[in-house]
Amino acid sequence: MAAITAAIPRPTSSATGIWSWLTTVDHKRIGVLYGVSAFILFLIGGIEAGVMRMQLMVPDSNLIDPDTYNAMFTMHGTTMIFMAIIPDGSCLFQFPDTIDDRRQRRSFSAVKCV
Repeated sequence: MAAITAAIPRPTSSATGIWSWLTTVDHKRIGVLYGVSAFILFLIGGIEAGVMRMQLMVPDSNLIDPDTYNAMFTMHGTTMIFMAIIPDGSCLFQFPDTIDDRRQRRSFSAVKCV
């Protein structure tokens, strides 16, 4: 008697839309999430830089007060370095799947939700 060897069909993912992207454990999707969020935060840092440059465009500008300018200067640096450049540089899309998927998911949540 011959044994029948048939491949077991893979279950298809039923989650679609934004929820499937936010709860994924696929390293390629997590890498895309890193890239997209780094780009959005890069744009926010650029807006902060633009406001600071408008403040410095003319002498004695009253666009923002000095304390707000100092806070925005600090936030611009933090946004650009720690929320745009570093996550974009460690984007997991180009790397192979080397660590546990759930650990990757938690790392994205920890970086972007703090």
